[in-house]
Amino acid sequence: MNVRNLGNLLEGSAWKFSRHDEAVLAPVLLLLPDGTIGGYSNPAERRWEDRNGLCFLDQHGVVTTAFDDVTFENDRIVRLSGQARHRPSIWHVLERREVPSGKELGQSSGGVLPDFIGDPPSGTRRNLVVLRANSESLHKAWPREISDADRNWDLCVSYYGSALGSEAIAALEPFEYLTHQPADRKFGAIHALFTESSPLWNYQRVWFPDDDLATSWKDINRLFEICERHQLLLAQPALREGSYATHSITRQNPDYAMRFTNFVEVMCPVFSIEALRTCVGSFYGSISGFGLDRVWPRMLGSVHSRIAIIDEIAVTHTRPVAGNYDLRAAGREGTALQALYASQEPIRTVGGLLRQASTL
Repeated sequence: MNVRNLGNLLEGSAWKFSRHDEAVLAPVLLLLPDGTIGGYSNPAERRWEDRNGLCFLDQHGVVTTAFDDVTFENDRIVRLSGQARHRPSIWHVLERREVPSGKELGQSSGGVLPDFIGDPPSGTRRNLVVLRANSESLHKAWPREISDADRNWDLCVSYYGSALGSEAIAALEPFEYLTHQPADRKFGAIHALFTESSPLWNYQRVWFPDDDLATSWKDINRLFEICERHQLLLAQPALREGSYATHSITRQNPDYAMRFTNFVEVMCPVFSIEALRTCVGSFYGSISGFGLDRVWPRMLGSVHSRIAIIDEIAVTHTRPVAGNYDLRAAGREGTALQALYASQEPIRTVGGLLRQASTL
């Protein structure tokens, strides 16, 4: 079988990684578009390349496994195997799989593809805010210290109230996109928005805030500018003092401009569009969102210098956590989802930029 030029067939794909004796090394391994390996962290398998066939490279750029045996089904690669060069008695095996989600936990999303209400924008700004909102959404009160012309983001409102009449639509303005998705939770609804042909892919970065966050147009602009300047894959603003918080790591740290972490909370993540393509499959069937924020950094290759909590920008979380779902059930959901990815790493800070010594 000709194994040349496999890169385009493999880019962004998900696999079970094991040895020939069926010992599982990683239940989910991702071949990321930038050549890094996600879902699995080991110095011997740091990157992947197509060198007339798929190869894994170690932290020194040395080939550790060359996958010479390739199995196709209907022009789709479904299995690869190859000899480990450091231990010739071991053969590594990759078997194609879907990105794990709530589907594997017996959960489902609404399954209804939303229609965009009204005309889409004639042009797009660089960034996008996707907001799940009802009639009590705080975004209507976000201060507008900058002009609409200076806004570097478009707004997509995914309305989850029971009815969406002309009065409700007027109260949600201004927005560039509007959908009505009442029968789904946050990440299931977002998954439905990002079909392959969705216009929402035409952006560089996307922020997914909850609708009970207090922020401003100017701070949202700055949030995106920082993410762009530092080429962050995944980030969030810190939580201002007085906010309801689940994880202490998300509280604003006055000593830092930005902290690198292995965690970004589901409350308000910012994704680069490339990172979103990698992670969006995990959104399906999520009820509470618990567990997603623990697996996203792992899916993205645990490159913690590109995953951050931005202390220079802070938002206020104004409502108690778990106000509309069962906290114990959410905890069980999160634990089960993490197990699908073998993701048990404690939440931690892995460095950062001090406020006095940096210019974000």
